[in-house]
Amino acid sequence: AEIFASAINEDTNQTYMTSKGKTRDLNRKRIKVTLPPQKIREPNFSFSFTDGITPSPIFPLFDIKSYNFEITYGDRKNNNPEGEIWNEISITAGFGGDLGESTIYRNKEEISQEMIELYGANLESSNNTRLALFRSFMNSKIKVGAPDAPTFGGTLKEVYEDLNQLFLKQMTTLTVNDPEGNTSQGFEFGYKSEELEKEDLQYVDPEEGSTKYTYRNREEILGRSKTNNPRVVFLDPEIYGGRYTNPPFMIEPAKHGGWYGFSLNLIPKHDFCNKKQIDLIGFPYIKKQVNFYYNNLPTDERLQQEQECITVPPFNKIANRQTKANLHGICAAIVRMYLSQTYLNGYPMFANISFNSKNYSNVLYDFVADLIQDDLSDTPNRENAFVRSKLKRENYWLLFLEQVVESYQRLIDYKGVKPPKSTLKALNIIRKVQAFYKQPDKTDIDKLRGYNLNSLTEPKPDYSSLSDE
Repeated sequence: AEIFASAINEDTNQTYMTSKGKTRDLNRKRIKVTLPPQKIREPNFSFSFTDGITPSPIFPLFDIKSYNFEITYGDRKNNNPEGEIWNEISITAGFGGDLGESTIYRNKEEISQEMIELYGANLESSNNTRLALFRSFMNSKIKVGAPDAPTFGGTLKEVYEDLNQLFLKQMTTLTVNDPEGNTSQGFEFGYKSEELEKEDLQYVDPEEGSTKYTYRNREEILGRSKTNNPRVVFLDPEIYGGRYTNPPFMIEPAKHGGWYGFSLNLIPKHDFCNKKQIDLIGFPYIKKQVNFYYNNLPTDERLQQEQECITVPPFNKIANRQTKANLHGICAAIVRMYLSQTYLNGYPMFANISFNSKNYSNVLYDFVADLIQDDLSDTPNRENAFVRSKLKRENYWLLFLEQVVESYQRLIDYKGVKPPKSTLKALNIIRKVQAFYKQPDKTDIDKLRGYNLNSLTEPKPDYSSLSDE
């Protein structure tokens, strides 16, 4: 996937200046695409939003502008290989008529070979892959009932566009409204003002219709609130003391919805009885996993060998059990923090449409991965008098990525996680590279010494001899 931060999208590599005055590539672009660098001018559909604020006639001196943004989606096949299609999402925000630069995100999808064989006859001559597949599909169904019917073109395009409009309107409604037709909790503040009345605190017999408490204390019958207010809870004297005729009571906090209720659940109050706390990132779970791997990971035998005699292939760091367990926890915490940030930003959507693989495609996960890479690749230099570290910029990102792969391998080995085919293919390539890895020695370092790293072209790895099986 690719992400751009400019509406022009010039096809240039982003660079940064090192502390020693050398220019280095930031390596933001990791794949090669055949799409044109500029954004798609005619998207399939677009969503627009504005808060509707207009200048106030009472305070004409204040320059008040409305906030608005536009989200567009488009796809095209262009001259890409058969079965390959690129989706593009563009987000543009601004105030009034002043629009900022667009953030453009592109993601590659693959059309199944079965779909191509059944309905892909006209794919090569069409830039709109989905429309071409729809036409072929509908014409094939029409031929079943009417073999002599002509092949429809423009009419099916109108049907295709009308269906898209119908689906988009329905999707918009489902996004902002709950199943009952009310405004989604993600668009509500949610505070509910609920005051208790005198009758709410009146203690009466547990039977319906009771207006007072009539049992004796020795009968040990616990009453209720006269109005059955769920917030008023009378406590059992056997546990909390008092008498059945006049037991202690507690008032539960009011339940709020929307963003206010979400914030209360996000940072819940401490439960002194059960001592349980729930947090969005799940630090107790991460701590539990760190302890698990510390107790179960084997000791690396290379720690007992001389440094000159060991090989350290990629994705196989030499470290003791505690260090590996801690690195696993750090990787999990970083990924969870970015997922939490994405969830907070998208809460209006997630509050109404459940976050699962049926409702959201891999574009969302790719977007989070790009956020992590952009931030970790931009880690600032730490070369002051007190802190010196080589773990910065792209080095930090690459080391993090290496530990993520090792952490994922632990999930496979110890937790029974089954990787998808694409991930399994990448892991198999890593294993084969590790098997043929040669540890660099002083001779290799001497060969690199004196070279201008900026003049070196990046070699293209050749995996043609490695099997994917």
